[in-house]
Amino acid sequence: MSAAHIGIGSTEARLRVWFWVFVACYCALGLATLTGDHRWGDDWAQYVLHARNLATGRPYADTGYIFNPDVAYLGPTNYPPGLPLLLAPVVALFGVNVVALKIVGLACMVLSLPVILRLAVPVTGTPVAMASVFLLALHPVYWNQRQFILSEAPYLLFSMLTLWWCARATEVQESRNAALVHGLILGILFFASVISRSIGIAILPALLVYGWAQRKPVGWFAGLVFSLSLLLWLQSTWLVAPPTYASELKVPTVGLVLAKPVGYLTALADMFPLPLGFSPVAATGVILASMAGAWFACTGAPPSARGLTAVREMAARVPFFIWYVASYLSALFVASVSADSRLLEPVLPILIVLAVYGVHEIAIKRARARLILIGAVLAAATYLLALDASGRFTPGIQMVNCTECVEMFGYIRDHSAPESVIVFSKPRAMALFGGRRSWIASGRYSRDELVQRMGRLHADFIVSGVPGGEFARRFPDGPAVRARIQEPDAQVVFRNSAFVVVRVGASRPGS
Repeated sequence: MSAAHIGIGSTEARLRVWFWVFVACYCALGLATLTGDHRWGDDWAQYVLHARNLATGRPYADTGYIFNPDVAYLGPTNYPPGLPLLLAPVVALFGVNVVALKIVGLACMVLSLPVILRLAVPVTGTPVAMASVFLLALHPVYWNQRQFILSEAPYLLFSMLTLWWCARATEVQESRNAALVHGLILGILFFASVISRSIGIAILPALLVYGWAQRKPVGWFAGLVFSLSLLLWLQSTWLVAPPTYASELKVPTVGLVLAKPVGYLTALADMFPLPLGFSPVAATGVILASMAGAWFACTGAPPSARGLTAVREMAARVPFFIWYVASYLSALFVASVSADSRLLEPVLPILIVLAVYGVHEIAIKRARARLILIGAVLAAATYLLALDASGRFTPGIQMVNCTECVEMFGYIRDHSAPESVIVFSKPRAMALFGGRRSWIASGRYSRDELVQRMGRLHADFIVSGVPGGEFARRFPDGPAVRARIQEPDAQVVFRNSAFVVVRVGASRPGS
């Protein structure tokens, strides 16, 4: 082995040592900065309720959340069980301890870093892959995930494991039995992705195209289908049927589809903001750099064959994570959901890897390329640290366990019967902290329709934000709810600076 090869190997070894030092420090700092509070928004409360049911042996769906099909965007009665399965042991040991529950997400984040590195190295090389993971870890969107009990971090880990394992299987010569085993394991990882977030189904088209392009044997597909089908059957039989979003996901309107490009450009700009309104310029730069990276990752000699064989040969050069990005973004464009930066977070790591790789491949042909690249990485890291320090991604808002919130939840627990139904704009948080069944009213209801629906539910209390208060500004009630509270005969039983509680059971129709 030449001295040059020894030098390259020793340099990469040193880089890997520094990478693990960085990961260890990142984990330690993440643990040290976890807080015991949580922002409003009660998706996370439903995950914890499911986890508590798993830990205590109660039916998975028995959370106390009463689904309202007229407010379908709030989510189905059952959430995918991936995150609850991870949270259940923590709930069993520590109860609903917010810090302990956040550690699950932090662990998923930290573990995903080396997986993303291993995924990128075969395509970009070690230095570029490490620089990409370093910048990803510093991005406030990624860093601040540690403060949320949500499915983003588990999905990131399992989806990246799926991509890595699928790509890894092509690095070795596969026998028939090895292909079957690879397919079985891939099905398990794919299943873990889907039960973390349903959008993980977007991995499947990428898997099929990639398997076809790589000429995977039948055993590979058979192993994938078998393990996935078995796990779905076990989930449906012993835990919960896969959730349906049929009430949310409808055929998108033409206007919504046409608005998606600008919408997602704006969403990406929110992730890479620049002062003076230049955020779209930053987002466009990330897109162009990522496209350049994808181009360099896929280019090679012209195909040696023609027709379908040539297409297959060219498709085989496309790294699996690029097929995944294409499939995932296609799913977003056809889904009847508005553009949201949160929906782009699962592909943020790949966009950063491709962007860094694209800049590297363009700059490497210039004089003093190494100096330019080091300067670019340091400038990007400084920019991301400044973003985090600005507080743009951690706005100061009222937390679900604020003093006023604790008072309100305590009143509900102490002054309502266990079978009571509470009308509240955050029904899952009410079910978790108030311990009562809860339902959200649609803002489209008239006063009379609201009264009728509450009567059928046997609702006992309405909880609303005090007009002018922070909670009311962030989560305004519908006009019918406000009118119901302000009626002359409304019985206000509790009020503080954030909430008002009105007893409605005594004035229900037919009571």
